[in-house]
Amino acid sequence: MKFQMIVLSLAAAGMLGAAEPAPVLHYDFTAPVIRQGGKFQQPALPPTIKMSSPEQALILTGEKGHVELVVPESKDFSFAEGGAIYALVKFDQNGMKAGQNDSHDMIVFKNKDLLFGRNCGSLYFNLGSKWDWMLLAPNIPIQRWTALAATITKNAPKNYTVRLYIDGRKAAEKTFRKEMEAPNGNPVALAKGWGGPWFFCGLFGKIMIFDQPLTDRQIADLTAAEKLLKKE
Repeated sequence: MKFQMIVLSLAAAGMLGAAEPAPVLHYDFTAPVIRQGGKFQQPALPPTIKMSSPEQALILTGEKGHVELVVPESKDFSFAEGGAIYALVKFDQNGMKAGQNDSHDMIVFKNKDLLFGRNCGSLYFNLGSKWDWMLLAPNIPIQRWTALAATITKNAPKNYTVRLYIDGRKAAEKTFRKEMEAPNGNPVALAKGWGGPWFFCGLFGKIMIFDQPLTDRQIADLTAAEKLLKKE
């Protein structure tokens, strides 16, 4: 299925006010025309990928050859100065046993640098080549639309605070006293990563990545604007 795509500034889309941080990556699949903002191009969509109806979203059902969407020109992306991830997704799977195919869903991945997704019953975030910036937020919603977010705030050199949000509410927080590594040359990927059965299974509605952190209020405002969440 061939999709149309339109490039929008966030101000024109009405997503964020003029004084608000603008995402460097913004893909919105919740309308008949795919909306893109930020500096990264839209990833190449496989010809077999389909859209859900009447709810508009990418269907990533976990069939053979799980879909991986590689973000063009993203090899130098880094959270060294802080940043944020915001995603609107609907997980199909509800597995709770680690290592099983139905227990893990990848949302955003950058090899040896960034992982954001579902790990059994928790929202899972990790940074670094040794995967030692780990933070979990329990009770992630399954089989319904949910807005998930992570923010990374640089407090000082070698001092960062990571916060996780579920449906607009802060669910976990941890400060890491470590130095952020330089970009490793691997691109950002959506919906699939290595290291086990890490692929996304469900509906993929929206993804936004920022190169500066968002506040609690900004995360809450983004979530409050989601029409799909209001239908749940």
